[in-house]
Amino acid sequence: VLTALATAPLGAKWRLGARLRYATGNPITPAVGSYVDTGAQEYVPISGAALSERLPAFIQLDVRIDRSWNRPWGTLKLFLDVQNATNRLNPEGVSYNFDYTQKQYTRGLPLFPSLGLEYTP
Repeated sequence: VLTALATAPLGAKWRLGARLRYATGNPITPAVGSYVDTGAQEYVPISGAALSERLPAFIQLDVRIDRSWNRPWGTLKLFLDVQNATNRLNPEGVSYNFDYTQKQYTRGLPLFPSLGLEYTP
């Protein structure tokens, strides 16, 4: 896991920041087949070697810009925060079809902007 943070003032009232996260893929135990449980009438997975596969790498860039106003009663900070600014489809898990013959990755959040206001007394 690697995390890099940076922030820089843009004049007296503005600030720009970013966070870059990289992680090797989490280890997973794959399903290598399945059998039918006739009592429950459903497919049951057959697990492969424990933690023998890894998800693809996770990479995410988050960016934030904010503007502050200092007042006698406190500080207001208006911000725009963009999570996953590159809109990368980061795999966070695996799901299988009904009979465990096909797998697909469960993806994390897409590009996610949020606008907010902070108050500090």
